[in-house]
Amino acid sequence: MRIKLGFVETDKIYIERLIAALIRFYFAGTEVYLYMDIGNANRKIEEQRDDIVPSERRRAIYIFQKAVFFYKDVLVLYLEYTSRIIRRRQNGELAEVITFTSPICGCGTTSVAAAFAINCSLNNKSALYLNLETIPCTEIIFDGKGKYTFTDVVYAVKSKLSDLSMKLESFAVTDSVRVDYFLSPVNCMDLYELNEEDIEILIDELKALGLYDFIVIDLSFSLNGNFKKVLECSDKTVFVTGENEKDCLKLQKLQGLMEEYMGDEDFVSRAYIIINNTMESNHMLNCADYNVIARFEKMPDNNNFRQTINQLANSQMFLKLY
Repeated sequence: MRIKLGFVETDKIYIERLIAALIRFYFAGTEVYLYMDIGNANRKIEEQRDDIVPSERRRAIYIFQKAVFFYKDVLVLYLEYTSRIIRRRQNGELAEVITFTSPICGCGTTSVAAAFAINCSLNNKSALYLNLETIPCTEIIFDGKGKYTFTDVVYAVKSKLSDLSMKLESFAVTDSVRVDYFLSPVNCMDLYELNEEDIEILIDELKALGLYDFIVIDLSFSLNGNFKKVLECSDKTVFVTGENEKDCLKLQKLQGLMEEYMGDEDFVSRAYIIINNTMESNHMLNCADYNVIARFEKMPDNNNFRQTINQLANSQMFLKLY
């Protein structure tokens, strides 16, 4: 599906730059027409059957803004005025869902999950980072700008819109390293509006968008229905741990816990383990018992959060998850 955009504009220099940006970055989603002759514009628009005609003189869409914001406004407006059901796919393939979680507080699950999403981009893979933590903090991880938040995502999913896939695309924000994500909700309590059915709908829609190779989920560990549903919808689960005495003991207990909780005695043995913030310890994890794919050394204390993530993102160990 391509949205037909008709521009009626006399500022030739600006509009040609905007159109060039749309063609460069959003060619697959837009079909652009420019009408410099305002007198004949109405007739041409009718002949072309344009879906949207942006204007700086009306409230519909303000054209003098960055191309990325303009395109997202186009998607939102289009959805408001059409009842067509749209599903975009890329060679019919669904995105792979990889969930990062941990029963161990402070072991760096968010750092590792975000680093994997950036690693995907560095290796020419497309990824959407989905933060389902109890208290998300995406704004200190990524640097994209946007008008919509995860609160809008929750509302769209709860409304069960037929055009949900395009809504989700319009809500996503893109970081400077080309990782997509949703801004944190206006109120963290909005996350609790999602039930198990909503979680499944959200993940299925993101998988089917046709835009991503990976959906990377950052998930707080909590033995509730939503947590279980996310793991059931995931293609791979990654447990992040440290390697001190407490961490090793918790990981051992996790095996029996997840066996009973998921009804699957092999769940943890099939999952992936990443050991983060490793340091000299008398309690080395017995790797023979787990599928350990990476060990990350403790980062310098003077690193900020993004610097730590960027350093982790360059690790070739993540390729084992591809």
